[in-house]
Amino acid sequence: MKVQIFFRNAKRSESTDEKVYQKTESFAKFFMKHPQVKWVCEKDGNDYHVEVYVHDQGKDYHAKTTGENMYKCFDYVADKMERQLQKHHGKIKNKIHKKWQDVDFDQRPLHKKYAA
Repeated sequence: MKVQIFFRNAKRSESTDEKVYQKTESFAKFFMKHPQVKWVCEKDGNDYHVEVYVHDQGKDYHAKTTGENMYKCFDYVADKMERQLQKHHGKIKNKIHKKWQDVDFDQRPLHKKYAA
């Protein structure tokens, strides 16, 4: 997973990088390939603005939040992103299973090779 972290008017530290990587790892269970994740952290006065962009296989996801504590913003925006990814993952999973839902395997004719 490719992760980019940008800070504007905010100080970058090892603990913020560690928190971002920890939150990004929670997204990994929703992807088959390697997505690109971009975090943008900005300080405006006393407020922090945190945004996450995820790009994977032609799909783009975006979440952002504002708050007074940057670490709480990380938690909140990661939860928002996880809900988006979970919803999309569920739609794909349901689409695959729905394809086989209407097939009645007992009434389906057997191939000549397996017919008695």
